[in-house]
Amino acid sequence: QALATQQAYALKTTQLGALTPTVFVAINTESVSVLATSQVLALTTGAIAALTTAQVQALVTQQAYALLTTQLAALTTANFASINTATVSALASSQIVALTTSQAQALSTQQAYALLTTQLVAMETADFAAITTASISSLATSQVVALTTGEIVALRTDQARALTSVQAAVFKADQIAVLETQDIASINAGSVAALTSDAVVALTTAQAQALVTQQAYGLLTAQLVALETADFAALTTASLLSFATSQVVALTTGEIVALRTDQARALTSVQAAALSTEQIAVFEAQDIASINTISITALTSDQIVALTTAQAQALVTQQAYALLTAQLVALETADFAALNTASVSFLATSQIVALTSDQIVALTTAQAQALVTQQAYALLTAQLVALETADFAALNTASVSFLATSQIVALTTDQAQALVTQQAYALKTAQLVALETADFAALNT
Repeated sequence: QALATQQAYALKTTQLGALTPTVFVAINTESVSVLATSQVLALTTGAIAALTTAQVQALVTQQAYALLTTQLAALTTANFASINTATVSALASSQIVALTTSQAQALSTQQAYALLTTQLVAMETADFAAITTASISSLATSQVVALTTGEIVALRTDQARALTSVQAAVFKADQIAVLETQDIASINAGSVAALTSDAVVALTTAQAQALVTQQAYGLLTAQLVALETADFAALTTASLLSFATSQVVALTTGEIVALRTDQARALTSVQAAALSTEQIAVFEAQDIASINTISITALTSDQIVALTTAQAQALVTQQAYALLTAQLVALETADFAALNTASVSFLATSQIVALTSDQIVALTTAQAQALVTQQAYALLTAQLVALETADFAALNTASVSFLATSQIVALTTDQAQALVTQQAYALKTAQLVALETADFAALNT
């Protein structure tokens, strides 16, 4: 301990090598800092391991740079963590490679921030994976950009979670693409929102599927638009359910087409109402059929008008029954004519009464035939008169026999003439009596 700096510097390497660890640790820090690199090289691993924190902290850059990999590996984690940042940044790549996992884990935030990009790249993946979350958060953007794909793959989930939005914003496409799905899912929503469009495009289908609701909700409209259609189709229903209306409106027609049926089913009434007419028009028929009835009733008249014939035909009975009268009236005649017979027969009498004359005219023979007794009975006289003769002739006998006398009176001569034998036979006496004489005279032979 009494050795002066000049005396320490004068020691021969053989003399230094002969010093026991117990004796060496007694040397004062000033004497340690003046040791020549040749003297440092002569230190035994035992002496290195015995160094005090103060002695290690006293090491200058040239001395640290001179340490053999075996000497560096012999440093205790506490001592390694005490090396000053200038000395850490002076370490050679070969020395960085030689670090133990425990030493990497011991890196302080200041030391991590001081690492040169070449040093970061040189780190063993296992050592990189051992770095603390605080050290990960401290990395500069230039350091983040320099990370190898191997290091990105090696990230722990808590390290991925520790990434700041500033760091996430500089992630390159090739770095994003190799992130493990569990790491993607652990990135905080703010950092996900900071990803560039190129980074979002680089997401794999598995990564898109791994996004959690908070992350999906945090996606900017520009990011949503940048998602590959296959990646969008991979989003979980929970993620889709979390979308704000501003996100729904931003979806591209390609993304709408790519929707899975369970995703379409997950749409809320608020989301459905926010869809543009252009978006509605490109829905696959099977996706339209899977939309829940509450969301169907939330559609605006403009959205109903935008439905294609194929989409109208795809509506299932519960959806048709759920249509509000204003929505039903908004259906284009071609779309109304495309409704399947099961859906038509499932319409409530209040819906039947709301049908326009044009929609009644547009009824197909099969749809007319599908009308049940209560529906036929509910037809207003103006609606009944609007029925094409072929459609009237297609009414099933039960429906004909259920018509009110006021409806019979309203029949046109052409409709009376169109009655088929089974329908005429099904007429009740009160209905026959109610027939206008001209209509009776028009009955076919």
